[in-house]
Amino acid sequence: MGGTLSEGEKHMKEQGGDLSAQPKIELKESLNIMFQSFAGFHPQASGPVWTFQLTKRKSCHTIIFVNSMRHDLDLGSVVLDAWVLPLTIERVHKLRGALPPLMSAKPEPLGVQLSDRESILWKRLLPALAERCRTSNHKASCEYRAEGKIPLSVEDDQNPLCSCGEGKVPADFAKTVKEWAPFAKYVTRIAIAPVFPVPYVESMLRMPQMESLAAVPAPQCGSCGTTSGQMMSCAGCGRARYCSRGCQKAAWKTHKPDCKK
Repeated sequence: MGGTLSEGEKHMKEQGGDLSAQPKIELKESLNIMFQSFAGFHPQASGPVWTFQLTKRKSCHTIIFVNSMRHDLDLGSVVLDAWVLPLTIERVHKLRGALPPLMSAKPEPLGVQLSDRESILWKRLLPALAERCRTSNHKASCEYRAEGKIPLSVEDDQNPLCSCGEGKVPADFAKTVKEWAPFAKYVTRIAIAPVFPVPYVESMLRMPQMESLAAVPAPQCGSCGTTSGQMMSCAGCGRARYCSRGCQKAAWKTHKPDCKK
């Protein structure tokens, strides 16, 4: 996430203090988790992740279904093409039969833990993410117009979005994860992009600083933990790495349940 931090934000992270008073840094870290996990690079996940739960105090209030990663030619960056489902009490009741299968689907959903302030920031951000990829006009009965505010709410059990974009999904919405199907009529399309510092407001990181933040750790043997020598990948899943056939054989008993998931 090196390129998304300002010089001041990098300094705050290096201090190692409580970031709950800095929800924008927390948001950038959450976005980084989502991009890395969808690409299959995040250590918390054993392979690509397609479904994310935004969770506060162990309670999920928003589910994000990611379809693909696309080039953002305007910004020279990438975006996650996704659909979002803000959970309300009414929706949880309607989807009570579909939620347990989704939570146990393969690949498993990944929980993204939010602080109170970051949770509010996500609620404020979602309408902008929806408008960025909107392909139809708002209805005359749009809730934004009726309520005179955007977002509609920042409360945990309330929907921040209007209903104008709900349910407008392609026919193959649940092609990758079949457990998505019951949620199709409730989701709204969003485009999730990294949040970059504003040059005329914040001090930007210089290239050496960015390179130090973006450094990729050396591959680690899944058995003995060494990072030295040339690693070979598991032929079954392609994710696990081992420094020798001996280590691969020694780790097979514990790795077997996750292989090819």
